[in-house]
Amino acid sequence: MNTLINQLLLFDHLNQQQISLINRLTKQVHLQKGEYLAEPGHTISFLAFVNSGVLRYNYYNREKENITTALIGEGNFVSSSMPIYPPIIQSYYLQAMTACDLSIIERSGMEELSVTVSNWDNIALRAAQRATEERQIRIIPYVQDGDPDNAATNYLERFANLGKHLKDEQVLPYIMLHLDNIKDGK
Repeated sequence: MNTLINQLLLFDHLNQQQISLINRLTKQVHLQKGEYLAEPGHTISFLAFVNSGVLRYNYYNREKENITTALIGEGNFVSSSMPIYPPIIQSYYLQAMTACDLSIIERSGMEELSVTVSNWDNIALRAAQRATEERQIRIIPYVQDGDPDNAATNYLERFANLGKHLKDEQVLPYIMLHLDNIKDGK
């Protein structure tokens, strides 16, 4: 829980009473490998922080292939939508690639914090923006040089918080699928 608070404090000041309220409204969630945090068609709204483990954003294409677009590891925020806006209908899966421990503030908690903590909307918006940025920079790379093994190694070196939990062989199928899609012109 302290890690979540420390990350939120990077965005703005919080006093001890506000921190206690955030702690009270934060749920600790454990996902087993393969469990989903979000699924297409469900309306959800949350702000989550990955304490440990790796999540993957994925969808199914027309050929029913499971496409992973990004991997998010510990020390990063995950947000279903911008928290100060209405909930959205999910268009992607968010699945635990390894066992994961998360700190989650759900919509009701976000609303209570919004009316109680004067700077909460700014903090939540900045955390959600960081989640979006983290997702975008972690998009599985297209393999330019044709060497997916090298791309997998480089990807895990670039994102050390993922490399602690995954091996090259676990990232390679996603990189290979992107390489195949490029060759097929998809």
